[in-house]
Amino acid sequence: MRKSGLIATVAVTVACALAAASCSKPSGLQLARRLLFESLREQSRPFRADESFDTARVVITLDTSAVLSGVVYYWGGMPNPRIVDAFLGDLAAAVEGDATILSTFADWRQLAARSGWMPSNPADVLGACREALTTVGPRADPTDRPRILTDTLSSTGTLPQFVVDSILHRNLPLPTIRGDSAAGWIAEFWAVEIGQLTRYRCQLRAWETLAVTPLDSVMHTGYLNLFGPFPRPRRAVHERARR
Repeated sequence: MRKSGLIATVAVTVACALAAASCSKPSGLQLARRLLFESLREQSRPFRADESFDTARVVITLDTSAVLSGVVYYWGGMPNPRIVDAFLGDLAAAVEGDATILSTFADWRQLAARSGWMPSNPADVLGACREALTTVGPRADPTDRPRILTDTLSSTGTLPQFVVDSILHRNLPLPTIRGDSAAGWIAEFWAVEIGQLTRYRCQLRAWETLAVTPLDSVMHTGYLNLFGPFPRPRRAVHERARR
């Protein structure tokens, strides 16, 4: 179950012993790590026998945004303490010295607004839709990223042959993008995801609106991943972690 639009933002206030002393602000990585540790600590609580939480078990993967200037994504994951081959995870983003947990498309839209990004052409729109889908989409995963079919031959180069055959057999259409910066944009495209091919509609207007809606799907194809998409906690986990 996906979380609804809750953004957990770290606000750090450093108290100096002397008024003249200089205070150094934590880096984006430090803030993102703190958010991810809090989230994973809360997620793992039902599976732990005591209150101990080993941060050394948390693996954080850095990913620089290809669309939003200055934004860095941090994927945090760890093994479930009790369930074999099960994982816990979450995603944070850092920009301008702050870090934020990303859960929904609304979260990503607010992050885009914070970075000052605005779409000005169809390529910008498709790039934004792709990045939103690969970070907060329903089947987002840092390893098997959803891939938009922008060109059948180049898009299928590293996919399993049975997925390529499925794409070619169905003659899936390339993306269509209509609109402009004033009225907003609508893009429709097919994406290769874990376990399926999905057709999406992405509606985008500056940073006022971002809606990505599945329209159709072809099941039992796409990336092969026994663990499924990257695990994401429910909203209540972040609410408890912030207390």
